[in-house]
Amino acid sequence: MTIEKRPIEQGEWVDCWICAKSFARRRGTMRYCHTCERGFCEGEHGSYSGNIATCVICAITKNQGIRRAASRGVETRLQLRELGEVIGRMKGVPIEEALAEVEKAADEQRKTWHSNARVKSVIATIRAEAAARAIDEACE
Repeated sequence: MTIEKRPIEQGEWVDCWICAKSFARRRGTMRYCHTCERGFCEGEHGSYSGNIATCVICAITKNQGIRRAASRGVETRLQLRELGEVIGRMKGVPIEEALAEVEKAADEQRKTWHSNARVKSVIATIRAEAAARAIDEACE
C-alpha cells in the first residue's frame, strides 16, 4: 500500500502514514490530509473540520506556528517562543528568561542560533515531544 492522496482519489485504500512511520503497522484508510496529502486514520491520527481533513502532525505544525510567516522569513511569536525554549533548555534557565534574551537578540544572532546543530537537535526533540503528546491525546 501507499500513503499518498492520488490512490485514495481513485478509490484505493492506503496506509495511515503515522501508523506506518511510528508503529511499523499497516492500517488501511480512505482519508488523506489536506495539508500533506498523506493518508491517516480518521479519529486517531487526524480529523475533519469544515470538510477539510488534517492529520495530527500537520495540525500541530500549524498550531505551533512552525511554518515561516509568509515568504518574507518573518519569525512568528511562536517561533520565537520555540527558540526561547531551546535556549532555556540548553542554558538551564526558565523559558521566560531565555525568551526575553531571544526577543532582544538581533536577527543575525537568531540566524546563528538556528544554524547551530545542537539547537536544531533540541528543536527536533521539542517538536517530537509535541507530536507524541498529540498522538497520545488523539488515542485517548
